[in-house]
Amino acid sequence: MLVKTKEEQQGFLKQHLEGHDKSRALFEGLAEESDKLMGQVRELGVVNESIIKHQNSKQKLYHVKLKQENNELRYANQHLMFKTMELEERLGNKVNAESPRNQVREMRGDPLYQSPSDPDLITGS
Repeated sequence: MLVKTKEEQQGFLKQHLEGHDKSRALFEGLAEESDKLMGQVRELGVVNESIIKHQNSKQKLYHVKLKQENNELRYANQHLMFKTMELEERLGNKVNAESPRNQVREMRGDPLYQSPSDPDLITGS
């Protein structure tokens, strides 16, 4: 855009400066609001941490030990279920062998399905 007269140049410059001032004010307002929101996030983080965190270190240690023991027992249970399956299959008792398989599938969240070796046998029913 070519500006011909000095008055037009001054008018254009004045409009540009007014737009710049409005943008600066808007930016400063947004920066101020962002700072307030970040402060609220920090405060809520502290509150959340205090709610979740165990106040008593002995309780925390006991909780960790319980979780570890629970995981070990789950592993042992799964191992014993597989061992039971193997023994049932060795004995030739296929129907009983399917039961522990279904239990393992349920523990894992796998869907129950029709046995591929026996199309008439639908497990889990």
